[in-house]
Amino acid sequence: MKKFRFVGLFCFAFFLISCFAKQPVDTAEKKATKRVIVNKFLLILGQDYYERDGILDYLRGEYELGSANSKVDILPYSEMVNSKNNLYLRSIYDKVKKLTPNVVISIGAPEGAGRYFIKLREEFPDIVFISLLPMEDILPLEASCEIVVDYELPDDLLNEEKDFIISDEDVQLLLLSAVFASEDIVAHKNEAEISPYNEFNRAFFIAQAILFKEGERKLFRVKPYVDPETSLPSRKYLIIYEKKVSDDLDEPVESADDKDGDEQADEEDDVLNPDELEGSP
Repeated sequence: MKKFRFVGLFCFAFFLISCFAKQPVDTAEKKATKRVIVNKFLLILGQDYYERDGILDYLRGEYELGSANSKVDILPYSEMVNSKNNLYLRSIYDKVKKLTPNVVISIGAPEGAGRYFIKLREEFPDIVFISLLPMEDILPLEASCEIVVDYELPDDLLNEEKDFIISDEDVQLLLLSAVFASEDIVAHKNEAEISPYNEFNRAFFIAQAILFKEGERKLFRVKPYVDPETSLPSRKYLIIYEKKVSDDLDEPVESADDKDGDEQADEEDDVLNPDELEGSP
């Protein structure tokens, strides 16, 4: 009987040692775990963006983009054209209706996409739509999307017919900001008042802190688009602009928009983890 007890104690001790020996492996596995997200996303990539692989780097790393477990689906421009290379915009409607995602983010939405967003908005009012760098007219997008975002055209291109090329890093910054903002918007969907500017502005500075080291961040700020005829700021259409630097002093030149943006940036200094956003699980 004593021999049996001794063998039992020995086996139990061996079991405990084995458990502790495995702890470093478990810790390593935990570090490699990707972010757990609740919402389903559909990314619509327009003609100028569907072949730019670099804009999806963060989503590929943190949202398991491309894996069987990913909650992020993509509708590239190549799937929106038929064999005769004619644009088939109804594919947007069909894809959203099939997947019924929580969030639809378009990058470079083609002209004519707005009417399908409006139709989808009527049928699926709980879906959050965000449009980045659209090729479509702004009015139908403002009618259907929570947020519409574009970069401000540099002054030296305003009077010249040159292409405005936005880097993969800057497109990815907008995309990640849209993902973070949409998570919060979904969480606050039933609240009476949601400010698109505040939601995106907050997410934008968090995304900047995640993607770029402090010395590598550009002096980007967010402001509502102002109609030149009425001087009224848009509630949903936001512009990303870069603070100007004085040629003489090599220092930023402050404007009213810059000061507002700096105040917002100061408020976000303590919120650098996207998992601390209210819309995160």
